[in-house]
Amino acid sequence: MRILAKWIVTLIILLLLLITVTLALLQSRFATPIINRVATYSPYPIQFQQVSYSLKQPWHMTFIGPSWSGLEQTRPIAQRVELWWSANLAHPRQFDSVLVAGINYREPSQFTLPAFAAKRLALTDVSLLTPNFVMKSGKVELNNWHSSAQYPWWQSFQGEFIVSADRIYYHQQELNQLLINGRHSTTDKWLFDGLSFTWQHAQVSGQAIYYPQEKRLTLAQFTVQGLQLQQDSVLYSLNDTLKPYINTLDIERFDLLESSVELKQLTANGVNLSLENITWPKNLWQQQGQISLSANNIQWQHITFDNPILDMQLQPDQLIISGLSSQLLSGYINLNGTITPTTLSLKKVIINGIKWILPNGWLTQFQQLNLPWQQIEIQHLDTSNLLLTSTDPDWLIQMAGLDITGDKLTWHHKDFWQLWQGELAVSSSFSSINQIILNDPIMEMSSDQGNWQLKRAVLPFKDGLLRATGKIELSQSGRPWQLSINGDSVPTRLLHAWLKLPLPITGVMDNQIQLHGLSSDKAALDYSLSGHIYTQWRDNQFIASAQQYFQDWQQAQWQPKAMAKITKDTKPHAIDIAPLQLQLNRGIASVSPWHWQSPSLSGTLTGQWDFTQRETDLQLNLIQDCQQLNRHWRQDKSQVTTASSCTGSNK
Repeated sequence: MRILAKWIVTLIILLLLLITVTLALLQSRFATPIINRVATYSPYPIQFQQVSYSLKQPWHMTFIGPSWSGLEQTRPIAQRVELWWSANLAHPRQFDSVLVAGINYREPSQFTLPAFAAKRLALTDVSLLTPNFVMKSGKVELNNWHSSAQYPWWQSFQGEFIVSADRIYYHQQELNQLLINGRHSTTDKWLFDGLSFTWQHAQVSGQAIYYPQEKRLTLAQFTVQGLQLQQDSVLYSLNDTLKPYINTLDIERFDLLESSVELKQLTANGVNLSLENITWPKNLWQQQGQISLSANNIQWQHITFDNPILDMQLQPDQLIISGLSSQLLSGYINLNGTITPTTLSLKKVIINGIKWILPNGWLTQFQQLNLPWQQIEIQHLDTSNLLLTSTDPDWLIQMAGLDITGDKLTWHHKDFWQLWQGELAVSSSFSSINQIILNDPIMEMSSDQGNWQLKRAVLPFKDGLLRATGKIELSQSGRPWQLSINGDSVPTRLLHAWLKLPLPITGVMDNQIQLHGLSSDKAALDYSLSGHIYTQWRDNQFIASAQQYFQDWQQAQWQPKAMAKITKDTKPHAIDIAPLQLQLNRGIASVSPWHWQSPSLSGTLTGQWDFTQRETDLQLNLIQDCQQLNRHWRQDKSQVTTASSCTGSNK
């Protein structure tokens, strides 16, 4: 036993001596060749330029210039690697900390980490350069890192992490001064407690949560300040970059501050936008959140909105506009109310001083306008001092001092928009429609549960006046209607200027028009149209070339619009026109022989229209000097015969 004890003591002394010698050598110039020699027996053919060790930090060792050996060409790994071993010697590949500094790679596959575990893994001064990903001056710190065959190295950890870089470039998106603090949980959830970077001149910061399995991103707080976005392609590229990773985006709070956007369809400056509790891809009617917007100016659809402000709450199937205001077109608009998929309900609409030049084709656009609602309600409408201008050759319009006021208004859409409830008044200090001037025209109407009334419409001309009243029983099935028009010294030019009738005459006329019928549909209108039209003519002159007028009526394909444009700068001459009497009885309109005569042209119109059968039996006789013309419309055909006492020929 005494001999065995001596052997054990001797062995312990030798081991301690070996450890002492080894530690002494590791602190000497022999440390590097010893470690490189030992490394040749490891599964990783690594060599080092220098190895440093000190007993002052017994669990710490520094390796300078590590590189992969055993290859055709030695490949550097990093500039420096520092290891802090765990005190648990039972796990030699378990480290307290691992620091890898000065990483520079051009291929992602080149950067791998050996099998080990560390309570904290730090990569500093990282530079990666690949076709789709660039990192410059990067830093990555991961807690509780361990090698895994299931995940890439940057996902093989649980706990806190820090990522920073001077520059990140990924799929055409460039981020500068990136800093991310976060946590990676055991449930594969990424919590970004703080992130910041610059993108498109903007300072971006916030907190977020990402669920990789669901591809769901939650922005708990996200702020973008000073954005300068000038290309649509940036948004398309951003969408393409994020689309594979995000199926759902939850926005708890998003703020866009002091930003500018210049895109093909939209330009905005000084934008401040706030979103709360918004989820994508849910549509607008499925949200329950808040939207606030303000800007110095926004240009959309060729209209500039100055100082717009919007405050809107989003609820299921309901948008509550607390306030919407903006300066535009030299004027101002302010409104509030509620929008649903079927109803636009506004409490107050104020529009003042807008000067609007209507776009080309505005009439067609208006006729094709398809609003999404079935009902529009406005509790109070106050529109004042508007200026509308149309440069359309067919409708040259200018309305100055236009006022539109109304209270408790409701429009229903049943085949067409109809005023169902409320009081509405329209007036203008000056209007010109196709060069027909109106001074202080006014129109007032009201409706009570579908009983619509045109209380009065007054069109004052320079030396004349046109008055109209009417009503429609919209609540009844047939929609019966009545219209009464009385004109005194109405300028005859409006027949050509407004109605496009081929009557190139000036002067005045007195009108008495009484019409009534049903308006539930076109068939009901055709079969019920009844009443009479009586017009007397005074101080009339023919202002077109009689010869040209006669020749145009000879054309086989007669077009009223073409005929209406034949007025020329010819010398006017007086024309006597007999009163026009038109009787309408259940869809059949009969015109008593209507005569007119001037020194160079005379004519007669007689016949009838049958709106119920779409039949016409109408004759026009013209005499121009020694030439005669008869045009007969029957059914949908027109026949023209002419005769001339000058030549004796007939056609």
